[in-house]
Amino acid sequence: MKLPQTVIRIAFGSQSSLAAINSDRLETYNFRNQALFLPARTEVVREPLGPMAEALVIGMAPEFAHKIWTAEFDGKPYQERFVIGSARPTQMALAKTMRSRILSGKGLTALQMESFATLFLSDWAEDFKATSEPQTRHALAFSSILARLDDYIDAHLERDLGLADLAAVAECSPSYFLRAFKRATGQTPHRYLMECRVRRARLMLAQTTTPLVEIAYACGFASQSHMTDVFSSSLGTTPGRYRKENKSG
Repeated sequence: MKLPQTVIRIAFGSQSSLAAINSDRLETYNFRNQALFLPARTEVVREPLGPMAEALVIGMAPEFAHKIWTAEFDGKPYQERFVIGSARPTQMALAKTMRSRILSGKGLTALQMESFATLFLSDWAEDFKATSEPQTRHALAFSSILARLDDYIDAHLERDLGLADLAAVAECSPSYFLRAFKRATGQTPHRYLMECRVRRARLMLAQTTTPLVEIAYACGFASQSHMTDVFSSSLGTTPGRYRKENKSG
């Protein structure tokens, strides 16, 4: 069958299978922690040999992957193809983090999903690379971009901000943005954004009588319960208790 989506699959454990990928010939693949990247429209026939390993499977629109590659290579040519092998340490770390959040019931925000998918894709960039120049001007100037990012986040905090939005403000590719942002701040964009939301909520709780649910949406939280969860994790208290203890006037 031809895949309708671009697919990333990371297996947790050993996996053996017979597979034909864009081919009429079945081959045996034996990997521990198999990492598989399949572009959309790849023709795949696959038959497991033995028990299936637990795996994380990410499907995405081909347009999303194309946008990442275009930004990653700054518009230069690249050759997208399927990749199969053992997961790299960075890929396993990402997969385990996603798995942990899913199994814990916490789920993943849109920004986290975009970030994880972008990091997976950028980790395979060398496999498709034709020519690509390092974005040295961003490496030198990223710290000066943080003020512009803060202004943008502050002005759009009520929105469901995505990785592409923040990278566009920084004028760099999403994958480069993730790496440079972590180096500059020591945090992921998602963690930083949550701190901005909490900071705005604290001000509104202390200085206004706005209902909690309205504050949650004004600060970009998915719901009042989401705001409560983030507050409890960050400050060790609930929004209601924070308001009682810090109400001005």
